Amino acid sequence: MRWLCILLAMVLLAGCANVSGLAEPEKEDKDKKKTERIIEAGTYYTSGIKAYPIMGTMFTMGFYLKEDMTEAQVKALIDGAMEEARALDVNLLSRREKTSQLKELNDNAGSMQAIRVSEKMYEILEQCEDMREASNGAFDVTLGPVISLWRMDEKASGEEDPSVPSAQEIQEALSHCGKSTLRLRDGEVLLSEGAVLDFGAIGKGVAMDVLTRYLEDKVQAGLMVLGGSVLCVGDKPDGKPWYIGIVDPNDTEKRIGALVLNGNWCISTSGDYERYFMQGDKRYHHIIDPATGYPTDNGIRSVTIVSKSGFISDALSTACFVLGKEKGMALAARYGAEILIVDAAGEITMSEGLNSIFYDVNSLKP
Repeated sequence: MRWLCILLAMVLLAGCANVSGLAEPEKEDKDKKKTERIIEAGTYYTSGIKAYPIMGTMFTMGFYLKEDMTEAQVKALIDGAMEEARALDVNLLSRREKTSQLKELNDNAGSMQAIRVSEKMYEILEQCEDMREASNGAFDVTLGPVISLWRMDEKASGEEDPSVPSAQEIQEALSHCGKSTLRLRDGEVLLSEGAVLDFGAIGKGVAMDVLTRYLEDKVQAGLMVLGGSVLCVGDKPDGKPWYIGIVDPNDTEKRIGALVLNGNWCISTSGDYERYFMQGDKRYHHIIDPATGYPTDNGIRSVTIVSKSGFISDALSTACFVLGKEKGMALAARYGAEILIVDAAGEITMSEGLNSIFYDVNSLKP
């Protein structure tokens, strides 16, 4: 078997979700394993891995190839996977691309004219509405006006001076959010005046679902890192599992452990430790509570979700972060997903199913 784009023992990612892709611990190639990570200006570079800029982050891939694949077929495989992801962004999910259906919807908000969208876009919006209802509003793609107000990316990166919006500004933005601002009917979508949809909390999850379908009959096994989410596809030919490391949100130089997985899985993490700015001793991060319009402040530092569905893993990681431990655990169980929560005191809470695949990463040999 050929292993394309060898993944190092640890790759920590700059981005929202800071989940880590791990190759299995092996004795050979120890020199490579010494280089755990390099992060520079939001892009990471490691030996043998090529990163592709998509959806405002970096996508990385590694595959166990079928024996008879030619170099041309390998190139077509990679190009095809990246084209699937780019097309999804450009045609459906982006708020900026002129060809995006999301941008068309936002541009026509308040026009009183329903927009007919593709079957895929309508399916995504229906899933979002189902998650909003199930989470009692903790997940809400209509939160765009509040997200735009906070300008978290610009402030977290230092492009703008950090400032907290006024209470009046937040209430005004919230008045354009919520269930009443989005109507779905028979393949058509209508947004009220001032409404803005934002898919930041589900974009990579949707991409994982699309890429799973694209890859599963083309490679023997593979692992993709999408910003901070991880997609596992297939079983490795040597029978060994995938190891997916989870960063300690209270000390991002460390890991709290690893997930040991076989087969197709989607892993997403939401945490308050990547995109944020400080005002005094208070951290203002990007995971907004739709009930208040302010960053969620409930003592949770990170939530990791493991699911067969990329949409579910991505959406739940946000919703459960906002809901907190008790309600978050219940919501994950409702969707049949596994969950791991880390709070500010470093306490780890996890579902029974996740506990069965959780491994103490400190016992892995370097």
